[in-house]
Amino acid sequence: MAVYADPTRCPDCRTTLPPSPPTCPTCALPLTGPVVEDLFATLQKADRLLADVRASASPAPMAATPGAVPAPHPVIASLEPRRRGLSAPSVPVILLGLGAVCLLVAAVTFLAFAWAWLGVGGRTAVLVLLTAGTGVASELLRRRRLRVAAESLSLVALGLLVLDVLGAENAGWLGDPGAAGVLVALGVAVAVPSLTWTLATRGSAPLSTPQLASAVALSLVVAGWMLRTEEPYAGAAIGAALLLAVTAAARRLGLAPLVVAATASATLWWLPLTLSAFVRAADHATLAELVGQVEAWPLVVSAATLAAGSWLVRDSTAVAGAGFGGAATLATLLPVIAAADNNGADLALVLVAATLVWSVALVRLRSGHRLAAAVPLSAVTAGTGLLATALVAEAATAAADLFADPWTHPWAVRLGPVESIEPTGAPAAMLAPLVVAAAVAVLAGRLAFRGRSPAVPNLLVRAAAGGMLVVAAVAAASEVPLAVVLALAVAAGVGLVAWGVRRGDRTSVPDVAVGAATLATALLCALASAGLTAVVAGLLLLVAVGVVLRPARDDVAMLAVLVAPPLFALAGWAGTELAPVPDAWRAAPLVLALGLVITRFPMPELEITAIAAGATVAALSVVSAVHPEDALAAYLTLGGALLVASSIVNVERRFLAWAGGALLAAATWVRLWDAGVTTPEAYTMPTALALLAVGATRLARDRAADTWSTISAGLLLATVPSLVTVVTAATGGPVSLRSLLLGLGCLALALAGAAMRWSAPLLVGAGVGLVLVLREWGPYAAAVPPWVVIGVAGSLLLVVGVTWEARLQELRRGAAYLARLR
Repeated sequence: MAVYADPTRCPDCRTTLPPSPPTCPTCALPLTGPVVEDLFATLQKADRLLADVRASASPAPMAATPGAVPAPHPVIASLEPRRRGLSAPSVPVILLGLGAVCLLVAAVTFLAFAWAWLGVGGRTAVLVLLTAGTGVASELLRRRRLRVAAESLSLVALGLLVLDVLGAENAGWLGDPGAAGVLVALGVAVAVPSLTWTLATRGSAPLSTPQLASAVALSLVVAGWMLRTEEPYAGAAIGAALLLAVTAAARRLGLAPLVVAATASATLWWLPLTLSAFVRAADHATLAELVGQVEAWPLVVSAATLAAGSWLVRDSTAVAGAGFGGAATLATLLPVIAAADNNGADLALVLVAATLVWSVALVRLRSGHRLAAAVPLSAVTAGTGLLATALVAEAATAAADLFADPWTHPWAVRLGPVESIEPTGAPAAMLAPLVVAAAVAVLAGRLAFRGRSPAVPNLLVRAAAGGMLVVAAVAAASEVPLAVVLALAVAAGVGLVAWGVRRGDRTSVPDVAVGAATLATALLCALASAGLTAVVAGLLLLVAVGVVLRPARDDVAMLAVLVAPPLFALAGWAGTELAPVPDAWRAAPLVLALGLVITRFPMPELEITAIAAGATVAALSVVSAVHPEDALAAYLTLGGALLVASSIVNVERRFLAWAGGALLAAATWVRLWDAGVTTPEAYTMPTALALLAVGATRLARDRAADTWSTISAGLLLATVPSLVTVVTAATGGPVSLRSLLLGLGCLALALAGAAMRWSAPLLVGAGVGLVLVLREWGPYAAAVPPWVVIGVAGSLLLVVGVTWEARLQELRRGAAYLARLR
C-alpha cells in the first residue's frame, strides 16, 4: 500500500534518499526547514484521510439471491471538520490592522511630545524617513504578494504623509494658508501619490488603501476650495461631478475599490447638495423666483447628477431605473414646491395631475423602464396620501381632547364644527380627488407589475370602503357624535378585513392591511371616551379572533395573534375605568387571564405580546397604587407564578421557569428594598446559590453536560455584582473586606476549576480575578508613558502579522505542491 509521507523517498521526484540528506541528490529539493516539516505533516494527514476512506469502503458485492434486498450504498461523512472560531487568514488581518493603528497613534503621540526639541532638521528627517520607509516597505511587501501587510503599511505611509503636511503647516513652511489652504494641501498631498501609485501598479494588483485614500483626498480638495470661495452650492455640485467623473474613469480602468470609494464620496457630496437645494427652493418658492431668477438651479443640477450616475450603471436595469426615477422625482418636486407656496388647493391639483401623468407613464413604458416611472409615482402618491391625511386630521380638530386628555368622557363625545382648515388651505372637497388619484396610482401599479386588472367585485368593495372613510372624515368636521364617525370607520375596516380573508387559501394582504390600518385609526380616535375605547377594542378583538379561526395566510393569522392580547388588555383596562375597582388591582384579572391563555395556547407570537400587555397594565396599576411597593411585589409574584405554571404544564416551555424564577426573585428583592436592605449580596446570593444547586444536580445526573450551560449563570451572579461594587467604589483607600473576600473566592474558583477540569469556574474565577487585580493596579499604571506602550504593542502586532501571513503563503504553496503529486 503506497503512502504519501515516506521519509525514505523525495516528495518531488520520488527518488530513494540516503540517510539524513540536506537536499535531494537528484532534484536538489531542500529537505530541511520548517516548511518541509509542515509539508511532511500535511502528507501524514493525507495518509490518515486515505486510510479512513479505505476503512469506510463497502465490502465486495455478493451474488444476489432471490428475495434478498441489496444493502444500501454507504454514505461517507464529510472529512472536513466543522470550522469554529476565526479562520487562519483572518488572524493577520486583525493583527496588522491593530498594528497599523497603534503605530499611527504612537507616531502622533511621539511627535506631540518631541516636536519642541527635535528642531527643524530633526522634524524633517523623522517625517521624511518614516513616510518613505513605510511606503517602500509597503511596495516591497506587495511585490512579495503579502497583500494584507502591504495594505497595513500603506495606511501607515498615507497617515504619516498627512502628518507631514500638518507638520509643515505648523512649522510655517506653507505660510498662512488658513483652514481652506490646509485642506487643499492635504488633499493634493494625498491624492497625487495615491493616484500615481494606483496607476503605476494597475497591471499587477494595485493596493486598495491608496484608491480609497485618493477619493477622500479629492473630497478634501473640493472642501478646501468651497471654504475659500464660500460657494456651498457650487462646491457640492463640483464635488459630486468630480467624484462621478473619477467613478467613470475607474470603471473603465477596472479599479473596483476606487469605483466604490468615488461613488460613496460622490454620494456624500450629492446628499448635501440635494438637501440645500430643497432649502433654497423652499425659501424662494414662487414660480417667478424658481424660474425667472433661476433659484432652482441647485435642484436641477442635483437631478442631472443623479441621472448621470444612473447612466454609468445602466448595465444594471434595477439600479439605473431607480436612479432615473429619483432624478424624475426631483424634477417633479419643482412644480409641487411652487404650488405649495400658493395654497392647498393648488397643491392638491398639482399632486393629482402628477399622479395621473406618472400613472399613465408607468402603464405605457416597457417592462425594463417602468422603475423610472414607479419611483416618482410612489413619491407623488405619498404626497397625495399625506395631504389627504392632513385633511382628515384637520377635519377632526374639533375633538381636541382625543389625545390631550383621553378618557375624559364616559360615553358621549360630540364633535364641534371646523371653522377653517389650516395650514394646508385646501377645502375638504379636495379629499375626494386626492383619494381617486391615489386609487388610480394603485391600479396603474397593479396593471404594470402584475399584468391583470382587478375584478369588479374587488373594485366595488374597496370603493364602498373608501367612500365610507371619506364620509367619516367629512362628518368629523360637522357637529355629529364621535360614535357616528367611529361606526363608519369600523364598518369600513371590518368590511375590508372580512373581504380580504374570505378565502383562506388566497388571502388579500392589501385589503387586510388597509382594513387593519383603518381599525387602528378608529381605535386611536376612540381614546376620547373610555366606553368607546372598550367597545372599539372589543370589536377589534373579535375581528382578530375571527381571523385566527379563519384559515387565513400564516402571516395574517400571526399578526392577528400578535394584536389580540394588547386589544384584550386595552378593552379590559378601559372597562375597569368605568367600574369601581381599586387602581392597584385593576390589572390583576387581566394579568391572570393573559397568563391562563398562554398556558393553554403555548405559541411564541401569543406569549410575546401577552407578556408585554400584562406587564404594561401591571405597571400602570403599580404607578397608580397608593402603596406601589406592595403592588409591585404582588404583580411580580403573580407573573412569576404564571410563567412557572406554563413551564410545568407545557414540556416545550421549560425555559419559562427561568423567567418565572427571576420574577419571584425580583419580588423578594422588592421586599428587601422596602425593608431598607442595600447590600448587593443579599439580593444576588440566594438566587446564585439556587442556580448553582440546580446546575450541580444537572452535572451529577448528566455526564455529557458542560459547565457553561449549567453553573455559569450562578457563578456570574455570585461574582459580577460584587465586582461591580468594588470597581465603582472610591479609590485611594486600603483593600476592602469585599475585595479580599471576592479575591479569595475567585482564587478558589480558579483552583477548583483547574483541579476538576471544569471550564466555567476556571474562566469565571480567572476573569473576575483579573479585573479585580487590574482595578487595584489601576492607580499606578498612569506613571508609564502611553506612547511607549502603544508603540511597542503596534510594532509587535505588525511583526506577528507579517510573519503569520508569510507562513500562510508558504503553507498554501505546500498545499499546492501536495495537490500536484500523483
